[in-house]
Amino acid sequence: MLEHLRTALNDKAYTINRVATSVKYPASFILMASMNPCKCGNFGLYKCPNKDCFEFSPESLKVCKKCKKKMVRMCHCINREIDLYRKKLSKPLLERIDIKILITKSKTDGWDYATSSVKKKIEKARKIQQNRYKGSPYSCNGDIPRKAELFKYDKTNHETIMNKIKEKGEKNGWSWRVQDKLLLVSRTIADIEENATILNKHLELAEDIMGLNNEYFHMFE
Repeated sequence: MLEHLRTALNDKAYTINRVATSVKYPASFILMASMNPCKCGNFGLYKCPNKDCFEFSPESLKVCKKCKKKMVRMCHCINREIDLYRKKLSKPLLERIDIKILITKSKTDGWDYATSSVKKKIEKARKIQQNRYKGSPYSCNGDIPRKAELFKYDKTNHETIMNKIKEKGEKNGWSWRVQDKLLLVSRTIADIEENATILNKHLELAEDIMGLNNEYFHMFE
C-alpha cells in the first residue's frame, strides 16, 4: 500500500485504470509520516544504569553526563530484525520524501521551535516563492518537478552549487531525483533565511535534513 504513494508524491496526481476506463485524480498534498527506527523503537539509544537517573543519549555519547557511568544499550533488536523492519520502506519511496530526520530522546535545550516564530519564517519564505513563480503553474519550490523548471524562474547563478551537487552525486551514487531535490531543499532553506543565493551552509543543511549523511537511511539501500 505504501508504494502507491510513489506516483502521487511524484506526479501530484493518481490514476486508477480499469478495463473500460481510467480516471485521474488530483493528489497534491504534504506527506507527514513517522516510524520507529526499529521494532522496539530504541535504535541507537543508550540510558544511564542508575535507576534514579533519567538521562538518555544517542550512540555517540556513551557516558552519563550526570553519573559518569557507562550508558547501557536500550535496543535489543538483532541486525536481521532491524534490516527487515527498515525494508518496509523502499529506496524509491524514500527518494520521494524530501526531509527525513532520525529523532532521538536527547534534549533540545535552546532550540527556538515555537509555533509563532516558525510560522513567521514559513510565511516569509512562501511570499518569496510566490513572487518567484508569479504567473506560472507553481506556487512554491515543492511544486517544481525538476531543476530545469527552477532555472526558468530563479535567475540566480547556481553554477557553483550545481557543480558541488553533481560532484557529491557522482561520489555517493545519488540518482538525478535526489540531486534535484537537494537543490530545491537548499533553495527553500535559502528562502527561509531570505537569501537570494544558495550558500554552502544551505547545501550542507539540506543534506542533513534529507538524511543523505545519516548512516541509518543508507541502510535502506
